[in-house]
Amino acid sequence: AARIEAELGWPTCVKRNLLSQLHHDLKIDGDLTDWYRRLYAVHGSYKVTQALLHLMPDVECFVLDSIHGLGEWMAVKEARNDAVLAMVIAPDAERHQRIASQGQGYLSQGLDELRVRYWHDVESRRESSCLSAESQWCFNGAGSAATQVAEIENFVKYYATSCQAQNLERVGVVSGNARKPERRKAALSLKDWM
Repeated sequence: AARIEAELGWPTCVKRNLLSQLHHDLKIDGDLTDWYRRLYAVHGSYKVTQALLHLMPDVECFVLDSIHGLGEWMAVKEARNDAVLAMVIAPDAERHQRIASQGQGYLSQGLDELRVRYWHDVESRRESSCLSAESQWCFNGAGSAATQVAEIENFVKYYATSCQAQNLERVGVVSGNARKPERRKAALSLKDWM
């Protein structure tokens, strides 16, 4: 995601940061992690993602990091018919090195197992219940800088072709220029998210 932002200027929105922003905007007391786990348990990933999409920058192209389940993907796809689900695949050793570098409390070794369970959620009510089966693109999470740049260039070509096939006009795609991000206001009230 950072390479895409650097190469194309598409802002990266990390889901946890959006949740933190929502937690702050709604003036929720208490621990962020406890709050958003309750939020997902009560409202489900589809509805939570719909709310988070209101906090996304008002730009043509952006990266939402990270989609972990079909409910989240369905909410994104409903809001943005030009959305592309791209997976980032990294070898086990690379992921464990990243986990270790983040320090205690941020990520745990069990995170991979938890993510795989999210990929196969039942909340989506779809016959196909595997998030990876919905993926339209894949990036090598351990590739060299040159490999990542080549992958991004090919992704942009794919995305432009995909938008043309859907009769969508995305000005920022071909040039790689995104408009300046502007924060949207969440259309939420505190009582809806307690």
